[in-house]
Amino acid sequence: MASGQSGTDQALAHVETLDHLLDERADIVALLDRTSLLRETSHCIRQNTGLDLGYAAALECPDLLVIRGWAGATGAALRNLEVPRGCGLGGKSFALARPVWVPDYCSAANITHEFDAVIRSEGIGAMMAVPLVHREQIVGVAYAAQRGPASLGDVVIRQLERVTEPVGSALHLARQAGEQTTAALAAERQRIAIALHDSVGALLFGIGAEVRDLQADTDVPPQLVAKLRAVEARVAETAAVFRQSLAVLDEVTPDQSLAATLRGDCEAFTRRTGVVARCVALTDLPALDPSRCSTVVAVVREALVNVEKHAHATSVVVSLVTAGDGLAVAVADDGLGWPDAAVAGAESASELGARHTGSAASSSGMGVKASYDRVARIGGALSIVGNEDGGLTVRAWVPSP
Repeated sequence: MASGQSGTDQALAHVETLDHLLDERADIVALLDRTSLLRETSHCIRQNTGLDLGYAAALECPDLLVIRGWAGATGAALRNLEVPRGCGLGGKSFALARPVWVPDYCSAANITHEFDAVIRSEGIGAMMAVPLVHREQIVGVAYAAQRGPASLGDVVIRQLERVTEPVGSALHLARQAGEQTTAALAAERQRIAIALHDSVGALLFGIGAEVRDLQADTDVPPQLVAKLRAVEARVAETAAVFRQSLAVLDEVTPDQSLAATLRGDCEAFTRRTGVVARCVALTDLPALDPSRCSTVVAVVREALVNVEKHAHATSVVVSLVTAGDGLAVAVADDGLGWPDAAVAGAESASELGARHTGSAASSSGMGVKASYDRVARIGGALSIVGNEDGGLTVRAWVPSP
């Protein structure tokens, strides 16, 4: 009996642990999904301020907020409402980068009134708005509102600020997670497109070639030749439709293609070498044209090749970050270094490449020189530095177009 009771207790304990893990998973999913995050924020605003409505907007273009979360609204007018910088109360909070409030929205003289019809449809009088900030950058705006005119003092503003203080960073994280997912999907689409091109595309080409060979056979009756020509036309038509489908499947923007390509390179490196390689985007990436993206890819691939051949590393991290008016990429390993590689700024990449001439040039020296030339041609810079804890880091910067 005691043993049975003990087993029951253990089972209940496991169930409780599972419930706890499921709750944590739900919380994480809510944080990483931007819309869920904004809606949860709106409910928290309403609960903590005691006002009638709470809603939240995310920055979706450089000068445009879109309301994606709401709580307490009776109609749909606020849902997905676009708010340009400077327009209405939220747009003013965005433009001034500080909290603003009005006792009666529609009669307020210090804001614009593009949204009065929406405000009236909800019976809103008093309203306040505070910017959502991540590292001094505005990523959205949160609102609290009361039906009917009211005086909203400093206490309510502090409550709203306290509720929304962590939301800016969470919203940034959710956006990053969304972009990582988009990049992963782009990589998978590219992989599928390549696989289909190499399999189905080759098969269609082979069928077409065989049909043409049969037509050229003098022993084939004329009636069959006519049918073969019809089959060849159908195969050609199918191949054309197939190519169009592949083009749509492989249709990604250059920056998505860059992130997807580098993640794919890191995954291939890990499968090939057994050394863990990761690619992380530390910030939103600037828009780069295909030629600059191809330069970044070439630099990273050359660095990975040298890590594989020479470094004896156990891990590699490829990081991407916006720097100045361009993109910085770093390939850092924890290995023993490469033969003849410049470290700690001892010499520039150009000097490193210039030292390796003739047939005696090492693969790392020739590759680094080629990378340096690629980056220099578009006005960028490349260097190799030693890490304090061992290994090397290849750093490249390419300017935006």
